Amino acid sequence: MTGRQQWNVDFDEGAVRDFEAVKSKEERKAVFNAIDKLRQLGPRLVPPHVKLLAGEADLFELRPRQGNSKARPLVVRAGRGYLVVAVAPGPREGHVARSRGRAPQAERSGGSGQPITHQLS
Repeated sequence: MTGRQQWNVDFDEGAVRDFEAVKSKEERKAVFNAIDKLRQLGPRLVPPHVKLLAGEADLFELRPRQGNSKARPLVVRAGRGYLVVAVAPGPREGHVARSRGRAPQAERSGGSGQPITHQLS
């Protein structure tokens, strides 16, 4: 890093389980790369790497491989960083509805219970 702020990205427990369901090594690597871009750029990350979800306040999806990846981490802004609340194995596949329940909780408490800050494998 060249003196720029690096943003904190935490993972909701449910997002970790979602990520573990992504079996393709290529898709997992694409998710890691998207998370790394979010850590480096924070709010400066722009389309096609990120997309605000219509009708969802403060909920957006990371778009690995500029939107060409099936896996989509759903993220909310949490304090001075970000919280991954779900990882859809394909574009939105029902995870938006599930993440709605996690997002407000994330804003109040930093995640569902304790945010997970370890690296995913």
